[in-house]
Amino acid sequence: MEQLIEIFKVYGEEKLLTKELLSIAIWGESTNEEKLKIAENLINNNKDFTGDLRFLTAISFLELIEQGLTKEEALRAKAISGVLKRLFTPINVKNLEINSSRDVANLFMSELRFEKSEIVKLVILTNKNLVLKIMTLSKGTINSATVTPKDILSEPIKMKAARIILVHNHPSGDSKPSKRDIQTTQTIKECADIMGIELLDHIVIGDGTWHSAMP
Repeated sequence: MEQLIEIFKVYGEEKLLTKELLSIAIWGESTNEEKLKIAENLINNNKDFTGDLRFLTAISFLELIEQGLTKEEALRAKAISGVLKRLFTPINVKNLEINSSRDVANLFMSELRFEKSEIVKLVILTNKNLVLKIMTLSKGTINSATVTPKDILSEPIKMKAARIILVHNHPSGDSKPSKRDIQTTQTIKECADIMGIELLDHIVIGDGTWHSAMP
């Protein structure tokens, strides 16, 4: 542990191995070689995320226990992922100006890129593209999340909003819109037009990538 403290003092956390960071986060000053090995095994057991701590956002509390952690250790591990998610969630987006689709993708990338289930978000805007409100409309399965035009348009109509943007993630990490994404976007656009609301875009978030599903 003393050696790790010295690395922190001189170089900062960037010089620590992933297993060392995880071990310190879970066990603090009681970290030792045995616990470093447990941390290394935990990382290696989650092959989809080998060499990265992203698995903490996907793995459940019970799965951590099944992989050898105590309840207290699993609680600390999940607390790490909770802190990270909140750290990258925008604090105050009201009146934030949206100038491009990239602005939208950047706003949601950290929050959605590692989610295991499909989540649909709605950004409600003024006619000058200032954010009035961001809503979570649906949290579905690994393959789909269902929302209807009524679900999407109810709040914008109530707020007399001029414009909206839809956002959802693909848990597979592939942000290419499906045929269903494009068809759904077209239907929502037509319904929004009838209500005098402009659907500016429908952004699909993947693992570090994004695409528009606008037809």
